[in-house]
Amino acid sequence: MATDFSYLIDPSYSSLVGARPSSSNPGVAEFYNSQTQTPFTRPEDLANFLQVQLGRSDINPTNVFDILKTPTSTGATQLPTSTAPTDPKQALAEEAARAGLSLDDYMKLVSTQTNPTPVDRNAINKNLGIDTLEQQVFAPPSKTTEQLYTDAYNAAGLADLKAKIAGLDKTIADIKAKYTSKAGDINENPFLSEASRVGRLRNLDDRLQGEIGNLIDEQKQYVDLYNSGINEVNGLVSRQTADFSNSQQLNQSKLQYLLQKAEQQYADAQGKQSTTTDFSYLPAYLEAKAKAQKPDVIGTAETGYFQYDPNSGTFVQISEPVVRQSSSGSSSSGSSSGSSGSTSFKFTNTQLANGAAAAGVSLQQFKSFDPDTQNNYINGAFSKLVGGRLSQTAFQKMQDEIDKALDQGEGIGQLREEIDNSQMPQQDKEELKQYVEDQARARESWFSKAIDFINPFD
Repeated sequence: MATDFSYLIDPSYSSLVGARPSSSNPGVAEFYNSQTQTPFTRPEDLANFLQVQLGRSDINPTNVFDILKTPTSTGATQLPTSTAPTDPKQALAEEAARAGLSLDDYMKLVSTQTNPTPVDRNAINKNLGIDTLEQQVFAPPSKTTEQLYTDAYNAAGLADLKAKIAGLDKTIADIKAKYTSKAGDINENPFLSEASRVGRLRNLDDRLQGEIGNLIDEQKQYVDLYNSGINEVNGLVSRQTADFSNSQQLNQSKLQYLLQKAEQQYADAQGKQSTTTDFSYLPAYLEAKAKAQKPDVIGTAETGYFQYDPNSGTFVQISEPVVRQSSSGSSSSGSSSGSSGSTSFKFTNTQLANGAAAAGVSLQQFKSFDPDTQNNYINGAFSKLVGGRLSQTAFQKMQDEIDKALDQGEGIGQLREEIDNSQMPQQDKEELKQYVEDQARARESWFSKAIDFINPFD
């Protein structure tokens, strides 16, 4: 059962952001754009999105998840309709660019593969006759064994023969009863001598046999015909039952063969699947990518700051260079005065929020930094930091490089010096130097054990 992550987002944000199980790890929540269904790959992307949509500068990667749980003071939020693209595919292209997806990843996102559909599967089954054969395999016989026997019995006229045999039985029995009565009269006649009595009884029996002999012969013929008919009926029923059973077994074998053939055709269709890529929204992606990659502000306090204008595609100067005071306190030409070199330059709220997230400080603290430091966190070397630290991926990469250097024989002191001279947060430097020492000791311990193993008696 999929985990319900709806509790992570207050309903007032549901029109902007949703939470669902991650496709790669269903036990982890994945936040996504409710309009385009595009997932946010980093907390920074989610924070930037909400800053723009809600017009709030206080949202950053460190507090964005707490903010999503807190109801908005104005009720349910609505997506801005004036700037959002009405075409969902265009919105997807722009969101993909802003989220940092590479061109290859975006192409995969808009590429579709033509896999066999249920309609295609049904067509394959129909062409192979699988549906009809399935009905035949599982269909009961048209007649039961009892019905087959009864129909064959009646068709052979065995019922009539049985009735004739029964009729002859009755006729013979009636004749025998008549002669039995006459024999009784002879036996009971006291006036007949023994020789007369025996002679009369013999004559009576001869007449009986002569009268019923033909009937008995006729009945015997009927019985022989009846028994022969019964044997034929039994043979017919047995043959039809065996034929049905053999037909079912043959159909089952056919069905098994055709199902395997259908699976092969499915696999062939799967192997021949074609990939279709929709290039119609590539310009929207590239335009949004270009805007996302261009720094909003460039320059230094000494050269002045320039802001990118997306309408004109150029950088427009937004502040004059800061004119440093001479030792006598007088300044040369320029609009700024005083040692502080104050200017009218100002970063956007989104830029300040991103810079604060990179520096790992509150927005208020970040605003107190000098412009050069702010710009370094927003557009410079420190812009990729997360909470004032290297990202987990970058830190792991540094550890891998240290392992490689130790394996190649580089000394601990040299590695520590290289770390100290690098431009990374101090806490990361200390942890990496400690990692160097730990790995070096581990290698020395392993080497020592290996020597003891090789020379156990030394």
